[in-house]
Amino acid sequence: MADPYFANVVLLVGNDNAPDGTTTFVDQSTSAKTVTGAGNVQYDTSSAPTGMTSSILCDGTGDFLTSADSTDWDYGAGDFTIEFTVNYSALSLTTLYSQDGGAAVFAPLLWSVSFGGAGRIRIFASSTGSSWDIFNSVQTDGGVAMPTGAWVHFALVRSGTTWYQWRNGVLDWTASAAGTLMSSTNAMGLINDFQGGGGGLNGRYVSYRVTTGVARYTEPFTPSALPYELGVTAPVADFSMTPLSGTAPLSSVGTDLSTNTPTSWLWEKNDGSGWVNFDTGSTDQNPTETFTAGTWSVRLTATNAGGADTETKTD
Repeated sequence: MADPYFANVVLLVGNDNAPDGTTTFVDQSTSAKTVTGAGNVQYDTSSAPTGMTSSILCDGTGDFLTSADSTDWDYGAGDFTIEFTVNYSALSLTTLYSQDGGAAVFAPLLWSVSFGGAGRIRIFASSTGSSWDIFNSVQTDGGVAMPTGAWVHFALVRSGTTWYQWRNGVLDWTASAAGTLMSSTNAMGLINDFQGGGGGLNGRYVSYRVTTGVARYTEPFTPSALPYELGVTAPVADFSMTPLSGTAPLSSVGTDLSTNTPTSWLWEKNDGSGWVNFDTGSTDQNPTETFTAGTWSVRLTATNAGGADTETKTD
């Protein structure tokens, strides 16, 4: 099933099973940002989670990815979901998402592993740029440290004023906090070193996805299969009419049988003099139409964000 929120995805990196040794990192989102590697970060095929053939390998000595500042990183007070699947070889002080710019500044969002203890996970968030007024080193791991040698899906979600941290679809932490995340001009760092400390992830990750305006996970869930689907697949239109014959005027019910989750419908009919919309409910999913005497053809056009398809049944 294609991603119904793909139009809201503003970054999707490490989702493409690139060949071993690749040092070009493609953003598969619709905004197609430039992503730049530091150190000797590269794709590696020696280990990857189920569904993937390669992962982004970092050796813990300054390997990370960055993307230039963008209005897409200005979350304000809106919903968002930041997620990825990661495997630590050894615990190291890393930021999982940050616009700290490589200096000790109050980034708009800084989600940290091993800050204040081995494997501890903490969140920092500022609305002012001068203090951590939303979250200040709040431990979010539920008392369970980050593991090593295992693939883990992580997600940080904000829905309204409620924040969630999920690990493999299980809730680690939730809290209520209002506040508009500050806008920064710094580049965004993906699983970066901590405020220019020169370390960073000692391990690997895949499918780093940022979705704005959507809180994907507010209840326990099973993480989606990898790699993540791209876009929305256009419908394949199909329908039935019941009954197909009888004494005029005949009332017949149209039933939408289209696949790939259409979001809008247009029903039309033709008695040989040209196509016209149904008299009533022409944009309903399952309309009832009254046919006058004669032989009629019917067609349905089913549409979603991925496109449209038309099915015609004659006579």
